Amino acid sequence: MDRLFNRDDLKKLYIPILIEILLTVSVGVADTMMVSQAGETAVSGVSCFNTIQNFLIALFSAFATGGSVVVGQMLGMKNLDRAKNSVKDLMYLTLLVSLMLSIVFIALKEPLLRLIYGESEEAVIKAALDYAVPILISLPFLASQSSLNAILRVQGKTKTTMWTSIIANVINVVGNAVFILVFNLGALGVGIATLISRIVSAIILFIASRNKQLQAPFENILQFRHKGNMMGTIFSIALPSGLENSIFQLGKIVMIATIAQCGTSSMAAFSVLDNIGTFANITGQAAGQTLMVVGGYAAGAGRFDESRRLTKVFVSIAYGTMAVIAVPIFVFLKPIISIYSFSPETAALSYRILSEYMIWSTLVWPLSFSFPNILKSSGDVKYTMIVAILSMWLFRVFLARVLGIYMGFGIVGVMWGMYIDWVVRSIAFVLRYRSGVWTEKRIKE
Repeated sequence: MDRLFNRDDLKKLYIPILIEILLTVSVGVADTMMVSQAGETAVSGVSCFNTIQNFLIALFSAFATGGSVVVGQMLGMKNLDRAKNSVKDLMYLTLLVSLMLSIVFIALKEPLLRLIYGESEEAVIKAALDYAVPILISLPFLASQSSLNAILRVQGKTKTTMWTSIIANVINVVGNAVFILVFNLGALGVGIATLISRIVSAIILFIASRNKQLQAPFENILQFRHKGNMMGTIFSIALPSGLENSIFQLGKIVMIATIAQCGTSSMAAFSVLDNIGTFANITGQAAGQTLMVVGGYAAGAGRFDESRRLTKVFVSIAYGTMAVIAVPIFVFLKPIISIYSFSPETAALSYRILSEYMIWSTLVWPLSFSFPNILKSSGDVKYTMIVAILSMWLFRVFLARVLGIYMGFGIVGVMWGMYIDWVVRSIAFVLRYRSGVWTEKRIKE
């Protein structure tokens, strides 16, 4: 039987997604450095509101996941009418939810920030509020961008999403430079630059999604009533993904709070690990996102032989590429850490947790985070949600606190809790995959 995707097809999907993620992470680092030019107050204010924004981004990402799974499976079934309806329903749902959240959060932004960060300096709260206004106005554009990205990726238009990301990130960096360095707008300037970049990105992706050459273009926008409404199906996939993503973000916050109790050296060491670890996992993230795209199409076509083949391909890519990145980082770890001008104690702690992280991430991270996307792409989202939430809170949060605080292992113990979380997830996902139950979760024609 012919393969659904040959090697060239997979390269054309994977490489643009990889470049897009790499660019986003790199620009994020540059963004942080530029914001620091506006002073510590601006940095703190932006950081404060970003914890709230990350929850919203996780929610919009869930809608994009739901949409990509449904549209991908409809395309795999060759049911183009339902695929087109799925695109419309995803966008209606995305815009409705994002507009409601934008209005609610604009109204509640100050009491919410004071509730969470009430002990912060007034200047920090003021900076967070300045930053929040344009960011909250941008939510419908951010949500649309996320869903349109998913729609285009699942139809193989990864170059379009990559170039849109490049344009948006350049606008963001230039905007930050202008609004911070020229107009001295501080945190407000950062927010305005982000708003402009998201508006431009959403417009470009909207135009691209209207292309008649697509199998499922975003057309007949004002025809709200149509046969085969897919909103319920999209929501049934998006809701578990949204809960998983949001609770994961909350768990990360609790984990960081635990590390903060371990002392300043631990927080400094973790900040380095967070930056370097993000880069080390980029190729694995790209492999997982590509697997989501091709897995949904294969599930829709009922070609689970292809699903299994593609799983082997992309899990192998994740392992191989992450190992290639981890080895030089491991070898040059001491020179890398020396750049930060840490005290000997903090440098030694950074070296230990980073060296352990490189080993564990290379061995376990792909199975824990890239691999479960084949389950999600088939519609098996409730299982992945339950496993992720239980493992996060039992091991990454609770056990990490026991090891780090009560047993006195500090940040090393906290990190062990996270690695155990990874191992447990991996075992649960592999067992589910081998059971074959996930092949029964695809959308019915």
